[in-house]
Amino acid sequence: MSSMRFLILAPLIAGLCVARELPAQRLLVSQPSRDCRLTRSAYDNAFSDGKGYWQPRIAWHAEYAALSLAAAYGIHRLTRLSPMWSAAVATVGLGLVPHIRGGIVNRSYPIHPMDWAFDLWDRGTPLAWAYGRDNGYTKPALVWLSGYAGLACWAEP
Repeated sequence: MSSMRFLILAPLIAGLCVARELPAQRLLVSQPSRDCRLTRSAYDNAFSDGKGYWQPRIAWHAEYAALSLAAAYGIHRLTRLSPMWSAAVATVGLGLVPHIRGGIVNRSYPIHPMDWAFDLWDRGTPLAWAYGRDNGYTKPALVWLSGYAGLACWAEP
């Protein structure tokens, strides 16, 4: 079972090992302006560095939340990790690691704190699922939706 817990730290350790070898070219902390038009069409290259597609921003948010939930459920079923640990792995793996990877690939490290907060929150749907399994889904769903409503305007795309 202790070898399964390594899965939780694996993305972080891999990111640190790679990041140590590649010096930062540009580190930029900024915050783009709010954009609350969730139905505005936006482009994202979610699964590759050069090929992406257009869809409404709210569809991107739903897609990433569903992907994170599916990943957490798959991790839970395949590794027998507890639902909460599985949720944590999926949330960090899909919420934070892509930002770090993008910085390494592009040799540019734009840090947009509110976008990163939104991504962690949006990909945090597995945490609501894991908590709700034992406590009912109503409260976790309402908390997640409240956080989504508060952070969605800061999301990119």
